[in-house]
Amino acid sequence: MWFLTVGDGSTSSDDYDSKKRKQRAGGEPWGAKKPRHDLPPYRVHLTPYTVDSPICDFLELQRRYRSLLVPSDFLSVHLSWLSAFPLSQPFSLHHPSRIQVSSEKEAAPDAGAEPITADSDPAYSSKVLLLSSPGLEELYRCCMLFVDDMAEPRETPEHPLKQIKFLLGRKEEEAVLVGGEWSPSLDGLDPQADPQVLVRTAIRCAQAQTGIDLSGCTKWWRFAEFQYLQPGPPRRLQTVVVYLPDVWTIMPTLEEWEALCQQKAAEAAPPTQEAQG
Repeated sequence: MWFLTVGDGSTSSDDYDSKKRKQRAGGEPWGAKKPRHDLPPYRVHLTPYTVDSPICDFLELQRRYRSLLVPSDFLSVHLSWLSAFPLSQPFSLHHPSRIQVSSEKEAAPDAGAEPITADSDPAYSSKVLLLSSPGLEELYRCCMLFVDDMAEPRETPEHPLKQIKFLLGRKEEEAVLVGGEWSPSLDGLDPQADPQVLVRTAIRCAQAQTGIDLSGCTKWWRFAEFQYLQPGPPRRLQTVVVYLPDVWTIMPTLEEWEALCQQKAAEAAPPTQEAQG
């Protein structure tokens, strides 16, 4: 059984009138609310370190990036990109270089597995940064909604990180750079005297891990050089050089890309009845 109780409304009416009188006395409009906390003023925070420092040791990395997990055998890193891309000649994103990752159904190399050779030497390793970028014009259009034709529909701007990416491998549960250890028999005998030795290492490992042939790249910028001191005895110094090749020079043309897509589609198509018979 349901009961409906009806009151005279005197108490609620008095509360309503008293609240209204208080707000009118304070000069506030009805229903207006004050923010509980004042918004903090906008501030520009400067970094407590120089951004053009070419060398960082263990303590410097921990001071700069407090949440970065630095390996215990890390010794130092030389930021070669400061000399490769000075302020007078900065890195340019004019050239598009789209890298498409194959689907799970297609057979693809294991980007996390390093090619193993009989004489692999961990004293030197070579890694590559494979840049995937739409080009400067497309970047302006997607991220800044910069279009020549104002009649073109304007979409929601995207963050640049959604357009500028790097191809990485996966080793267990970690993302790793593409590359591997130096092989004297395949790459050359002296990485210190011949700078092309570690470039050959990068080309060989990238071909085995991703299927991308980087031998056609015309420029190999040294981006960074990491040094690790392995515990002994004997204690060994390991050097890992990270390169940034100009992958946009080996991008296929539109005709070559369409022919490659047709070839992939033909290979993935199921066999016909005549072929099965």
